[in-house]
Amino acid sequence: MPISFVPMECIDEAYGMISETRETTISQTKGYTRFEENDLLWAKITPCMQNGKSAIARHLKNGLGCGSTEYYVMRPKSNNTLIDYIYIVLRHKRLLKAAQSSFGGSAGQQRVSSQYLKSIMVPHPDFSIQKEIVDTVYNMKYKAKQLQKEGNALLEEAKQKIEKMIIGYNYGKVRRNNI
Repeated sequence: MPISFVPMECIDEAYGMISETRETTISQTKGYTRFEENDLLWAKITPCMQNGKSAIARHLKNGLGCGSTEYYVMRPKSNNTLIDYIYIVLRHKRLLKAAQSSFGGSAGQQRVSSQYLKSIMVPHPDFSIQKEIVDTVYNMKYKAKQLQKEGNALLEEAKQKIEKMIIGYNYGKVRRNNI
């Protein structure tokens, strides 16, 4: 059965989302971390963890996926906790900074311990407040992405205008200087 394959490089660290999924089969998942639709993938290895490589697994082929062994996979134990809320908490800069103090392993391959992750005290507001926080953060992320898209379009337009001004200029009327 085909399923989604999500290696570490397919998680966008800026926006904390899966930017691309690849395909594999269940029979080829040996040695990979397995997860399901709506599970939270959180990078445990440096520098991915500090850079915010985490995402909620959504739109998985057949609702299943696998990926890096360097993910912690999380899902709420009850229906009164939004995975999106946990995701927002675990992407918070202060938490990521504090997680560095729990690193273990060699200098080049340091990881956040599972004990540290289990020790994090996540505030648990009412479901409606969690939803409000999630909606606010996601709306702000959406606006940020839109502004970035608009900024990139303006930059490209400016580059094209400048190029046209330089290349499209009638040099026949102007004396050329050697540069």
